[in-house]
Amino acid sequence: MAGEVTDPKVKAILAGGAATAAGATLAAGKLASKSKESRARRKQIKKETPAQRSRKLKEIASRDRVFSDAQKSNENKMKQMRSAKLSADRELFKAAEKAEKRITELRKIRDADINKRQKMIKNAHLSNQKAIIKGKAPKTALQIAKSIGLKSIPGVGAFISAISSTPAGEGSDRGLPNPEMNTGGLATKNYVNPVTVVDRRKLK
Repeated sequence: MAGEVTDPKVKAILAGGAATAAGATLAAGKLASKSKESRARRKQIKKETPAQRSRKLKEIASRDRVFSDAQKSNENKMKQMRSAKLSADRELFKAAEKAEKRITELRKIRDADINKRQKMIKNAHLSNQKAIIKGKAPKTALQIAKSIGLKSIPGVGAFISAISSTPAGEGSDRGLPNPEMNTGGLATKNYVNPVTVVDRRKLK
């Protein structure tokens, strides 16, 4: 067709020009709309009495105050939450640090130096201390005792102190005498007196 543009570059330029013109028209329309709204607001303000304007200003100030108070309240809540989290993290760190120390002390107690019951208590306390390091709530001595089928056990600190203060091989709880011995210190069964009595009259 005569007069038709076939060059792609020229077509692109023409299309760009058309888009620019459309954009300019749209922008001009928006400006005109804003200008119209602005004129309407000015007319409305002129019609308002001083009392009405004062009331509006007070309403705006009140809204600003409410917003500001809400913002401050929200900021305070966030600060409290952060503070509580930091405090909880510190407590968890302290508990984990203490649990690591307890685990080291418990591992120093050799199984060969304690009886079967004490070994159960030691392993139960080890499990509890490992759980504390993982962030779990510590169990009480009564809860630990129930978990291993016992009525009661000493706490981890008391257990470590009792075993540490007892000579190796005695197998006693809390430093108490061996339950197989009577109050006089002699065995109730299978006791062999290590003392040999020598009759010196036979040596003459």
